[in-house]
Amino acid sequence: MSASRLRTLGEAVSVIALVGSLVFVGIETRQSAEATRAATVQRLGDALRTWNLTMADPRLWGPAARMMPLDDYSKVSTEDRDAVASQIRSLLAIWSNVQFQHGRGYLDDDDWQSMLRNMRMNLDGTYSDGWTRLVHWVWTQNRPVYPDRFQALFDSIDAAASSGRGSGGEAMDMRRLRELGTGYTAAWNSGDPAKVAGFFAPDGSLKVNDAEPAVGREAIAGVARGFMTAFPDLHLVMDSLVEKDGAARYHWTFIGTNTGPGGTGKAVRFSGYEAWTLDRDGLIARSLGHFDEAEYRRQLEHGAGGP
Repeated sequence: MSASRLRTLGEAVSVIALVGSLVFVGIETRQSAEATRAATVQRLGDALRTWNLTMADPRLWGPAARMMPLDDYSKVSTEDRDAVASQIRSLLAIWSNVQFQHGRGYLDDDDWQSMLRNMRMNLDGTYSDGWTRLVHWVWTQNRPVYPDRFQALFDSIDAAASSGRGSGGEAMDMRRLRELGTGYTAAWNSGDPAKVAGFFAPDGSLKVNDAEPAVGREAIAGVARGFMTAFPDLHLVMDSLVEKDGAARYHWTFIGTNTGPGGTGKAVRFSGYEAWTLDRDGLIARSLGHFDEAEYRRQLEHGAGGP
């Protein structure tokens, strides 16, 4: 992404940040509404200068620029991922705080509507699909820490924004897709193979790398059972859930210790993704799973931190 595109994105985020700076305004009961607004104007000016400097700092925008073209963040450096996640968490906190201040009556309706428009622009791909994927990636991992009221606001705006995404004019409902991803992750962590299979259509299929596809829920449950048996402490993390060319990609990280029957006793941690095709009922009709099998075998022998 070009520097000019990043600056454009930065300017729009600055607008949100300015409104978000209301959270820093000290509200005292003895202050009149006029005095409060005057203090807010001062804070807005301070925030504008701060964010303009921030947008010009390549140490902050460089990592985002490197990650935006990617679909899989698992191989991105920890430093870049942490920098981008921190940046977007700040943006989410601003939105949440602005909603809180509006609910208390400290924010004019015009400013509130401006914030809502900017939220949508960050979620509908206006700036770039890559930026929208980053926002969703951070939101997926941090959603539970935000108030229920803000979660509902985010979901409603994201659902509306999703109407402008997708291929062939058919938008993918990202809210329902994230619910599917969250439930699917929980199923893998439940220790019950049937729960994993329940997210597939009755005649759905799961193919892992070059293996023959498992077709039907019983066969899919067998695949899940194999991993759960080999790794009794299996823990799956949903890294991101993105839409690409009208299809869904579920990116995950697998963590566990191979202490099942005949196991090596070694700890593993590896990442991959599943490319999903969904049916009309929102179930997985086909899943194509991909991960680095050579790295997986290496970890089984030497452990995640081995040579």
